[in-house]
This record gives sequence, structure tokens and C-alpha cells, in this order.
Amino acid sequence: MFKKVMSTVLALSMILGLTACGSTVGSGTPETTTTAEAAKATTDETLEKTAEAAENAGYKIGIMTTTVSQAEEEYRVAEELVAEYPDTVVHVTFPDNFATEMETTISTALSLASDPDMKAIIFTQSVSGTAAAIDKIREVRDDIFIWAGLPMDDNDVIAQAADVVFNTDFSTAGVQDAEILNELGVKTVLHYSFPRHLAIATKLAYHDNLKAKCEELGITFVDVTTPDPTSDAGTTGTQQFVLEDVPKKLDEYGEMTAFYGTNLSQTEPIIKTLADRQEGYYLIIKDPSPTFYANPLGIEIPEEYAGDYDYLNKQIVEKAAEKNMTGHFTGWPLSVTNMSLRGGVQYCMEYLDGKTNGKVDIDALQTILTDLAGEGASVTLYENYENYFAVTAPNMTY
Repeated sequence: MFKKVMSTVLALSMILGLTACGSTVGSGTPETTTTAEAAKATTDETLEKTAEAAENAGYKIGIMTTTVSQAEEEYRVAEELVAEYPDTVVHVTFPDNFATEMETTISTALSLASDPDMKAIIFTQSVSGTAAAIDKIREVRDDIFIWAGLPMDDNDVIAQAADVVFNTDFSTAGVQDAEILNELGVKTVLHYSFPRHLAIATKLAYHDNLKAKCEELGITFVDVTTPDPTSDAGTTGTQQFVLEDVPKKLDEYGEMTAFYGTNLSQTEPIIKTLADRQEGYYLIIKDPSPTFYANPLGIEIPEEYAGDYDYLNKQIVEKAAEKNMTGHFTGWPLSVTNMSLRGGVQYCMEYLDGKTNGKVDIDALQTILTDLAGEGASVTLYENYENYFAVTAPNMTY
């Protein structure tokens, strides 16, 4: 499965690379090229060598993800990695109500650290309390390499706790997204979130950059507060609020309105409503994944295409056209959580095998991400942090 995902995503991303960096892709179906086929063979050979090295490494890498109910994609990718590296990768989960169950988060993380063969731990989505869990790990094991992906803790706190931090590049994302929306002719942007998310520095930075650039371009920016899916309302309460609110906002602001949600519980009902109404725009860039479109657009993925992003992106293009919404949906051709998980596992292996230039090797990660997402992928160090990787991938308009 892993080789299949990597090769298909690589083929897609190479096609995306034929356009200018950062530009959008038209609604035409991507085609496989002879160059992509050659690259596929090289990538498959590399992956086989990586898998063989992992089997013979003598160390373990722990993965901690949210549960299926919170973020199914990262959970499924973790399962695939366990199947691919059964002697190396160990998978555990955060509690569903991680915001209020920090002790459970800590005890689960410590269970990984209790294995003397555990040499690296990847927090795919570093929820609130992850930094505290890392601190507890350090008390008993100072030899474990820690990868903190998509953090919700304060930037200073998580950067000090982890060896490396991995996240979307928020310093420019808000500005770039506003420019994309302006090119589409959008007049109003509705930003759906809740206080817990806007207390996270990176999410707030995206919000503020998007808002400032929208106002500069003459686009009306509106904040909408929804129930927190980790509150008593749960994901159902959040989804119901959005399903009722989006039609009202379309009636109020008109069809040239774009919607953005900071949580999947907001994302899916937004997309479904826009597709059903056949008006409005949706932009996924901060927590991007094409899988977010599958359920609301009614896309069923056959078992043989599970994890195949090339197949999924083609289906989204077709569904958008079927619903007269071509050009109304955007995002990355693969998920940032997939990049955090697969990229994190490979990076940890290279570090543990002595193939990186220390713990923070931006060149090594750049090579890994290019293999995953194509030439349009890039990695920089976020702001003034020495160990905070900020990443981007090519944007795609369906």
C-alpha cells in the first residue's frame, strides 16, 4: 500500500510541477507521463531499501495519533505504517477528549517510552498537552527522538520540548489564500472556528494574515464562532450548527462567498452544503487533505484504491464538475498529516541510522517531502525557531 500511495502521489505532483510553483491546477484529469513512470521505479526501489533497513534496525518508532472519530485519515495511515513495518512501528492513540484528559495522554505516551527498544516517538497531531507528555518522557528517557507534528501547544513550549516540530507554513499561508480567493472573484470570506483553536498561535496567525490580506484586497472578512467539538456539544453539535448556518450566510452574502473551517467537524458540512446549493467556494490549505472532500461529495473509495491520492483527486475533479462546482474547491493533492506521518517515520529512520546531519537536517527533510509531494513541496524553518519545520505543497483547484 505504501509504495502504491507514494508512486501515485509522486506521479500527480510531477504533473502539478509542470505548472508554475504555487499556481492552481485546472479541472482536467492528470495524466501519467513517462518521466513519472521512471520516477516511480526509482521511488519503489528506495522504499524497498528503507523497509529492509527498518526490519534490520533493531529499534522501534512509536506513533501517537488521534482516534478514528477525531481524524480518521491519520489513524488509517498509522495502521498502514504498522503493517508495512511490523517490527519497527508501534501505534497508540490520544483520548477522544484530549483537551480534558491530559493525564491519559501522558500515561499513553509513557507506555511507549517504557519499551527500551523505543528510540523515536512521532506525535502526528500534537494536541494540547503533548508538550507535558514529552517532558514526562524526558524524565525517564532522554535518548528518545521526539517529532511533534501539527502542534496545538504554544510554539515556544512545543519547540523547547520536542527535538523537531512539523507544521504547515502559516507565515505566508493566509496571504497566499487571500490572493487565490481574490483571483476567483470572491467577495466575502467566512472563517469558522472556536476559542480553543484561536488560542493556538499558528491558527491565530493564519486567521490574522488571511483577514489582513482580505481587507487589503477589498474582501469582506467575517468571523463565525461554532461549538467546540471537544465540548459537551461534541462533533455532532458542531456539524449541526454549520449545516444550519452556511445556508443563512449564503443568503446573506451571496454566491461569491468563501468558507473556511479550522476543524473537520466544520469542514465536511460546509463542503456538503456548498455542493448541494451549487454556489460558494471552499478553501482547504491550513490543514489540507483531499480526503476531506470524500464524504461530503459522496465519493466512495474502493478497497483497491485506498490511500491512492491520484485516484481520489480525479474523483473530486469529476464530482465538482458533476455538481457544477468546478473551480470552487481547492487544497493540496495529499494531506499534511500524511506528510507528518510518512515523512516523520522516514526522517526518524534516517536520523536513527545516522544518515542525517544531526537532529535538525532541513535538507534531508526536503528530499523526503519532495519524494512525497513532488517538486512543489518546500520546507523552511518557522520564524526564529531552530527546530520548527514549516512546510508547503502544490495547491490544486478542482
